[in-house]
Amino acid sequence: MKRRPSASPTGAGTRRALGPSQAILLVVLVIGLVAAACSSDEPGQTTTQTIEPGDVATLDDGTEVLTQGILVISGDTRLCGAIADSPPPRCEGPSAILGDLSPDDIVALNSASDPEVGELSWTSYELAVSGTVDNGILVNVEIANRVYPAVGDGLRMRLVWSQSPFFPRQLRSGEEIRWAVDITNILDEPIELTFTSGQVAEVTLSDGDTEVYRWADGKVFTQEINEVEFEAGRTSGATLADLFVLDPGTYTLRAWVVATGAENAVIEAPVEVIEN
Repeated sequence: MKRRPSASPTGAGTRRALGPSQAILLVVLVIGLVAAACSSDEPGQTTTQTIEPGDVATLDDGTEVLTQGILVISGDTRLCGAIADSPPPRCEGPSAILGDLSPDDIVALNSASDPEVGELSWTSYELAVSGTVDNGILVNVEIANRVYPAVGDGLRMRLVWSQSPFFPRQLRSGEEIRWAVDITNILDEPIELTFTSGQVAEVTLSDGDTEVYRWADGKVFTQEINEVEFEAGRTSGATLADLFVLDPGTYTLRAWVVATGAENAVIEAPVEVIEN
């Protein structure tokens, strides 16, 4: 950065040598400024720690964290670092209790009733959340996965993606990915949806007018017609797993439900792909 020359009383810009005491004072001031600039304790500055869900309970109150895992709601709401192999879905090992997270904010949340645990909800992908530790639980919880919405044909559609470790704005090539999508009937009456195969949703990426990624490529689906009366207020979701491989760059993402009656509920947004 260019500095404007300082004006001298004579306009000649002459310099005077510093005396020993002045030089020492200058060194002390410079060291102090550097230390202050490097300090993480400045007012208004906070550091967010990226941790495993089970580490939340070990941190001091007020610590801000980012963590990810499978969400399980059964009595309380937990983020699990690992899930038991046998159903019903439940945490195996340490987990984080989430103090304030609305189920309505979670894309593609599965729900069921189990004889052992009663009403149960869970995700089929790793949800990333940020929050603040308070007495061993996570509060002020916000979903960190970016949610892509669209509305059309009386339907609200949402999409998030999940990769591990979590990057909120970038897709990583060469890694497994889970695309989670759901739709909600926002009308006061049913919507007729017709599926012509076992495929319920699609995700593509395009470079300009050229499609370079399609989730369904190489996959086989049952061939049967399924007519669904999608009731008012109903939400239904799906999680699409894949090995994601694509050259780094910026692409156009599109996602939609593969059904007659939902043609205009299409998500479209730019996304960035990076090397793993």
